[in-house]
Amino acid sequence: MSNPLPPWTPGPKHWKITTAIAVGAVVIAAASAGASIYTATKDQKDPTVRAIIDPPDWANLPASKMPTSQKSACNDEQNVFKGGWGPERPLFDAKASTSYATLNSVQNNPNIGDERGFYGIRESGTDGSWKRQITLERGKEYVIRAYINNTSDSKVAEGVRVMVSLPTCTGRSIASSGILTSGNAFPLRVWGDIGMTSPEPFNLAYVDDSARLYGNYTGKKGRFIDPAFLTSQGVLVGSEDLDGNVGSGYKNALYFTFLVRPQFAEND
Repeated sequence: MSNPLPPWTPGPKHWKITTAIAVGAVVIAAASAGASIYTATKDQKDPTVRAIIDPPDWANLPASKMPTSQKSACNDEQNVFKGGWGPERPLFDAKASTSYATLNSVQNNPNIGDERGFYGIRESGTDGSWKRQITLERGKEYVIRAYINNTSDSKVAEGVRVMVSLPTCTGRSIASSGILTSGNAFPLRVWGDIGMTSPEPFNLAYVDDSARLYGNYTGKKGRFIDPAFLTSQGVLVGSEDLDGNVGSGYKNALYFTFLVRPQFAEND
């Protein structure tokens, strides 16, 4: 028989998705209550748990339900999680801008394409395209990326946080979600998810100290990001400092990356 799967590393840094979504919705709702409301967002409803769980279908783009528990984030069958994003929001041309702060709402970004697909994965050390679904292999590490862009003419997106659900369950398909929140952007929260698959059961380990934030003000080595991004609190990011302020335009756009390692049972 095969040996059991290796122990988790580092177990406590992964978040329970059910708790994270419930707590995150409460925290974000509380933050939005005190935020400045622009004319463009005056009719925006407070976020709810359902708003996270059930993103709308897109006409020409894949959509999937954000997993709400360890069980629903893993499946023993392959190719279950296709990768998707949400919520529905106004979309803009690459050269357009808005009078209010909004995150990842450009359809034809010259750097990454459709910004709704801001959460992607590829094999570490390669320069291939970012994928929403990938087959993982033994002995390899993978880099996961979240892109952050504020499509505004002048408004700063304030209180911007990144949080990631990286399930600790085991399966042949595992889903991970990246969430961006802000106290004054419209919408207050956007998310994307990816699907990872393998013909044999695996689980995922975050590679310690691998999280970095890159932008025009960070330098080539980027800024180290605390692993609290794997909790329901998330971490503050920013264009010039880790203060939650993301300026408008591509010059202030950010790339957040971290490494994961698939863990398989040892071969006989």
